[in-house]
Amino acid sequence: MAIEGMNLSPAVRSSLYLLSLVLVLPGVGLGAACLVFGNGIVTNSLSSFFGVLLDTGAFLLPWGLLICFVALVALVIGGLIPRLRWLASFCVVGLAMLSCIVVLILATVNFSPEHLLVLVLAMSSALLSGGLQLGFCRRTFERKL
Repeated sequence: MAIEGMNLSPAVRSSLYLLSLVLVLPGVGLGAACLVFGNGIVTNSLSSFFGVLLDTGAFLLPWGLLICFVALVALVIGGLIPRLRWLASFCVVGLAMLSCIVVLILATVNFSPEHLLVLVLAMSSALLSGGLQLGFCRRTFERKL
């Protein structure tokens, strides 16, 4: 039986949303690391590689970590508020899909079991969040009828 067909309490919906958010975090971290290292690798020299990493790190330390923290807090708060949970679930599905795309692009070069683990976590997160989002849309549609 799908999540959207179940009659779940708001506390269970919040717990499932938080679980899906926790499941998507490793994939987002791997995707971000691949993008940062990919930008460094295309420079074709070791000094340029470290220059790109230092430049990216100099930007990420003051602003990137703050933006990541604020986005994570916003996603958690949005998932705990029932009226905003559909929007937060949509954002988690988007993050999961983007991290899956990055992992699949990385896996086309050489595939390893670590890629499969991150891919499974991201897909399960997308399915959980998508199920919660479909359940919200279904309930909203039934109320309007």
